[in-house]
Amino acid sequence: MADLSNFAVSKTYLKPKDVAEPFVTKIDMVEIETSKFGTKPVLSFGEHKLTMSTFNVARLGKAWGMNDDEWVGKEIEVSTEMITINKDDVLVITTNPVSDAVAGADQDDPFNKVDADGPPTANMNPDALD
Repeated sequence: MADLSNFAVSKTYLKPKDVAEPFVTKIDMVEIETSKFGTKPVLSFGEHKLTMSTFNVARLGKAWGMNDDEWVGKEIEVSTEMITINKDDVLVITTNPVSDAVAGADQDDPFNKVDADGPPTANMNPDALD
């Protein structure tokens, strides 16, 4: 039987303009959602949701592995960062693991195309940042 209490409250999706200062929060739930931009993981914490970019998934996956069950209950820092996409500077939300790495998690870049220690740059698909 599924606990539906998390669906009883309308959650707002964070946008970069909503993150005035970095903050630390605990992940309540990880869901997979489909939108016009494709299918992506979405983190829920408190009253907010955050659609994860490829970069953010890689960064958290490096610390905790790629099983979303390992992410629930972990703490992350949510902040913004200016990056360059197709020669344009774009403000994006970034996540950093605060909770310790999970033993046995893949400490290498899980996608082998994103440097999980730094922001993506150069010719990245902007849709990947939604």
